[in-house]
Amino acid sequence: MGIVFGGRTLKQAVDERDRAEAESGHSYGLRSLPLLDGDPPKLQRLYWKLITAAQYGRDTCILLSTSPASISGELLLTIATPEGNAVAASWGLTGHAGALKLMISTMAEFGYDEDPGTGGINDGDIFSCNDPVYGSSQNNDIYTCLPLIHRDQLVGWVAGSLHIVDAGGALMPGMAIISPTTYTDGLVVPPMKTGQNFQQSKAWELTLTRRTRLGQLNIMDDKMKLVGAMIVRERLLQMVDEFGSEYFIGAAQEILERDRRIIVDQIKAWQVPWTSHHPRVRVLQLADVMGKAFPAAATDHMMHEPATCQFELDGTVVQDFRGASSENLTSHNIYEGGYNLGLYIDYPVLAMTPTINSAIQNVTRRKTDPGTIFNPNRTDLGSTLGCVVALDVGGYGLGHGYVQSRFARGFLEQCWIDEIMWSIASTEGTFANGEPYAAADWSLVSNSPMGVGAWRDGIACSLGTGNPTGDIGEAEDHEFLGPVMVHLARGLLQDAAAHGKYRGALGFNMGWLVDNPGGTTVFHFGGSPMGVGGSIVGLFGGYPALPYYVLLLRGTNARELIAKGIPLPASFVEAREALAEGTLTAREVTDSATEAPDWQGEDGDLIYVATEMGSSWGEPLDRAPERVKDDLVQGWISPAVAETVYGVVASTEGGTCAVDAEATAAARAAIKAKRKERAIPVKEWWGQERERVRKGDLPDLTRAMYKDCLKRQTFRDGFLPFWHLPDDYGDTLR
Repeated sequence: MGIVFGGRTLKQAVDERDRAEAESGHSYGLRSLPLLDGDPPKLQRLYWKLITAAQYGRDTCILLSTSPASISGELLLTIATPEGNAVAASWGLTGHAGALKLMISTMAEFGYDEDPGTGGINDGDIFSCNDPVYGSSQNNDIYTCLPLIHRDQLVGWVAGSLHIVDAGGALMPGMAIISPTTYTDGLVVPPMKTGQNFQQSKAWELTLTRRTRLGQLNIMDDKMKLVGAMIVRERLLQMVDEFGSEYFIGAAQEILERDRRIIVDQIKAWQVPWTSHHPRVRVLQLADVMGKAFPAAATDHMMHEPATCQFELDGTVVQDFRGASSENLTSHNIYEGGYNLGLYIDYPVLAMTPTINSAIQNVTRRKTDPGTIFNPNRTDLGSTLGCVVALDVGGYGLGHGYVQSRFARGFLEQCWIDEIMWSIASTEGTFANGEPYAAADWSLVSNSPMGVGAWRDGIACSLGTGNPTGDIGEAEDHEFLGPVMVHLARGLLQDAAAHGKYRGALGFNMGWLVDNPGGTTVFHFGGSPMGVGGSIVGLFGGYPALPYYVLLLRGTNARELIAKGIPLPASFVEAREALAEGTLTAREVTDSATEAPDWQGEDGDLIYVATEMGSSWGEPLDRAPERVKDDLVQGWISPAVAETVYGVVASTEGGTCAVDAEATAAARAAIKAKRKERAIPVKEWWGQERERVRKGDLPDLTRAMYKDCLKRQTFRDGFLPFWHLPDDYGDTLR
């Protein structure tokens, strides 16, 4: 007799679900909803009990944690069916609710409930996973999962998920941003029983201690997730006693089918049947970084990351990633767990339901080519940034498709751009006594700017898409865990915005002073968008998002300035001015609008970052002069930018601001005239570019990317006809 309610094995339960859904298109094959139709208040009462149980568990257990990652929003508690379908979840990073389904499916496939090596699945067992091939979204995201056993039968699961500050990657804490294979990713654990009797094993604690830089912190977070899962489990068992096992499971299935129908209905109401293409490229400069240690991976890449969004007439959504670059020795390969997290970030845009669950997975379909970065054949490739690539193509590419489809319906107020922007500053090293440390500043991990709309500007640091609790308010915690990095300043930057009729969000500035590291300290910054990566395009004539910018100053006179009471620069703009004036001196100056290099820091070094500058909407010259005036008054833009970008001439003398209407009209006319002088007809441009493409007169990385992607039919079907090229064109590229 199987462990799952009804006497089934876990594999039988998962197979029955998959078969029923494939045959009917409905969650669990439910063509009708007898429990909901028969007694709506009863089912709704259980529904809200599930939601409040998850949130109560999160709000309680979070008090035990020492990690800013949990305090500031990453922690998620999820309630799932026996097959792993999320029914309800707390606040937190929504994507983990989608990846949990993969973890339970893996356990079913390999027969964990009948495994003699572990004794099966029992009440009080604890299962952990951070492997994106078999369960989690990435190795920094560790799941702690408890079976919900009622009268010796499995009626569900409770899981806690959290991004740990360090997973032991070869090169950097936070996330192994440069990692060619799973062997350099750090700790990678497939679904594994790590404890019994609601107690994690000593072996698991030793693993976290031995394989990560922050073992004790990770153990504390692990205990916190376990406590949260136990709190939720206790409440769920009370619900099962109240409603009965059969009703509890049946109601969970009906909730998923009901929410699936809600999403479909909302898509039909809000979206226009639509197909839109959002290709992007990402350049990875690894030739010098990998060096002799990883010669096979010491290659620069230009990766093609296509995303096609298609809204079907039946209300389902097709996400098409065919034509992508081949799998490779980088950290950017997307396994199923990473893709699931990326899909769920779009959940708030499409669903608008009270809780997070697996209903969205039965609305969305994915198309990929095997052997590409979106569907690797190998399971040993680096994947620490795989979920980030999924976020990028989902938030930037598919999100724009959602916006344009909704815009075509005419709902201007709802056309906001879903742009996932993140930044992590990581440090590692040793103190003077040789004790190692690692830290990561998460201030801007889930505080993306709210994308610009068809009627308003973007809003800085206001939105964690798929994560309603952001990281921006926890600077002191990050500083406490990274004591050699002292925050100098945080705030918005003048003129650091993508310009348009409605401008993008203002860029966010952070500055640090390296303070008495004692031993060694290495700084690394990563985020999106990168200057060498695919841009986040603007809409309807607006400027694209700006890449992040990093200024590194080594060997400064910061200590002398502090001793004299002279304030240190608060931003890279002030730092540049101080360097020019001679007030600030530096032995070495490095600026980067791309992936920031590893930086061996020393006492008194200064580091400045500008990031989070989202895209814009519409032609900048169409911006209302009064809006430009307001920006001038608030100090968000300078008079020079107002005149040269927006064509608005204004007087700001005497503490007042007045727009000169006649001068503004003349300035805008002059800007348009200059554009016409340097413009060429599209036909002429196409002819010039086609000749370059035909001859293969292309940069090396571009040529290599085309040659690779031409192996895939979807790319060929778009590329060859557009440039009027023969079928054997790929064979001529060298």
